[in-house]
Amino acid sequence: MSEIANQGDDRHCRAFDVESIAEDYGVNVVSAVRPYGNLGPFRPRRNVDFRGVRLFDVLLRQDQILCSSTVSPGDASENLYGKWGVIIGTGSVEQAFPYDATTSVVDDDVISIFLDRLENINPEEQMSSAIHSRALYNEVNVRANTIAGVYYCTDENDTQDPTDFPSQQTNEFIDELSIPSFRLESGEFYPLQSPLNLRNASSSPVSPTELTQYRTEVSDGVKEKLVSYLVGNLVLAPRNAVSSGVSRGDFAHEYRARSGNPYLYEDFLFEQSKLIDPKQRLSLRTYGAVALYQFARRSETINMAASDRARRMAQTVLSLEEFNDLARRIETNGQLSITYDDFSHYLKTGDLPDYIKDH
Repeated sequence: MSEIANQGDDRHCRAFDVESIAEDYGVNVVSAVRPYGNLGPFRPRRNVDFRGVRLFDVLLRQDQILCSSTVSPGDASENLYGKWGVIIGTGSVEQAFPYDATTSVVDDDVISIFLDRLENINPEEQMSSAIHSRALYNEVNVRANTIAGVYYCTDENDTQDPTDFPSQQTNEFIDELSIPSFRLESGEFYPLQSPLNLRNASSSPVSPTELTQYRTEVSDGVKEKLVSYLVGNLVLAPRNAVSSGVSRGDFAHEYRARSGNPYLYEDFLFEQSKLIDPKQRLSLRTYGAVALYQFARRSETINMAASDRARRMAQTVLSLEEFNDLARRIETNGQLSITYDDFSHYLKTGDLPDYIKDH
């Protein structure tokens, strides 16, 4: 009985293995990269043309779940979620839907209102249904172990819009990193000599099983160079705890000064006292302390008593030096520059450090 059970487990594992799917069904698994997507919580700095930056999240944070779909020979671009993205070399499928299940990944868990539909369907039937009963494109959520390369869909009948593809800057990194690149036409993958020239492709496609054998390998030295570049060109949106905290402190002062009531500040201090309570999350305490320091800085020439009280409250969370260091990172459009430690923490955990994560 145990031998039969083990055979069933092996069969189920094979049904959800990316390499086995290529062998059994003659298909590959790809994950589209939206050109204007962000890299996790980070976004490109203003005026930095970095379409496709999400690719580097996939390369630098291994073993994450990617929302993907299958590609079969003969497919058209309408069978893809996006015209550009990564090809998964090895990995294990978590769920397989024959349609777009509007899934997202939060804290390494797949979220979809349709998950209950799969609860009692075995992996073999899930995978077979996703491939043979798909509606336009399917959705296959994969914990990716390795990336085989990147694809560019250039079907002849399609109008080629440059904004469907990564920017020149991103393509130059792909080229420099020697990431295997493929032109995708009619569901088949043709090796490119360089992603900088999509016309210069091999005349013969690689088979689905051959494609899974390609590997994207980024050396430690190149990875460090890439990380340094990203740290210098990525920022956090103005809603971050530091920028929005400074904005709150500014407005609290201006609102009272403009209304002719600069001495009516108790409500603001009470508001922040709740936010900086030690029981609160650190990012919320950071927000409150930054708001207090900024209020103190703006109000000291009008109401020294209010300024002193706000500063003393803020010091229970941040020193004045820490506040100044954070405030200097705010850019003119309210975005916040990031540090090497911020980005390294994200790469290790998939989340921002506690002091600036969304509360």
